[in-house]
Amino acid sequence: MTAPTNPERDREVDAFLHLLGRALVEGDALTVATLYETPAFLLADAGAQAVARREEIERFFAGARAQYLERGVTMTRPEVESRE
Repeated sequence: MTAPTNPERDREVDAFLHLLGRALVEGDALTVATLYETPAFLLADAGAQAVARREEIERFFAGARAQYLERGVTMTRPEVESRE
């Protein structure tokens, strides 16, 4: 059974993912941090980190741009595999 679609919600999710991806590759940790609610639980290859404040999220993502550039990533494009 296919879940009913919600075009408005789908557009909001797509806009969110585009904003997040652009902020990450541009090194805009402040924008990334504002997209999270706190407290939050951040997951990464290096492990997991519980954070209580947006400033902690900003520090967590501060080096993301350098990591992307080291891997040759200069842009992102979200691909939503399914919607519920």
